[in-house]
Formats: sequence, structure tokens, C-alpha cells
Amino acid sequence: MTSKATEEELGEIHGSMAEWCKLVLQGVPLLNDEGKAVLKPDGQPWLVPPSPAYMNLIRQFLKDNKIDNPLTGSKVTPVTDSLPDFSDESAFH
Repeated sequence: MTSKATEEELGEIHGSMAEWCKLVLQGVPLLNDEGKAVLKPDGQPWLVPPSPAYMNLIRQFLKDNKIDNPLTGSKVTPVTDSLPDFSDESAFH
């Protein structure tokens, strides 16, 4: 029989999930048919907008943590200001 997770373990999981959400919002690597990241000439991966499934997961994480309007919080502003603009689709063609 396994024991319940400690508060510290749950805190680590929560922190990891928050960090994952932040990374995904910055873009996910574009993959080729072999499942490998497509690289730009500088060797960095092409990043594309997160899928609707990822966005829904992030939305639910925020909702579960009662973060209703993250754009008004001063702690969140640096995160939102650092997000890429995916509106230029010509970069992916």
C-alpha cells in the first residue's frame, strides 16, 4: 500500500506544472514526420503555437488555482510580456 503524497511533494508537482505551462505558452517545437524538431538556420527549434488541447489544460490549471484574470496581476506581467507573437504565420511556410 502506498502512502499519500506529502504537502512538499504536491508543491513540487504544482510548481513543475506551472513551469510547464509557462514553457508551452512560449511555443512548442515544430516536429517533422520523424518526430524530430525542425531547426532554424541558427540551430534553434521552430516554435509554433500550443495546440487547443494544451491551451485547455493550461486554462483548467489556472481555473483550478482561481487565477481568473492573470493580465491584471503584477507577478504575471513579465510572463505575458515575454510570450511570442504567433500572428506572423509566414515564418512557418
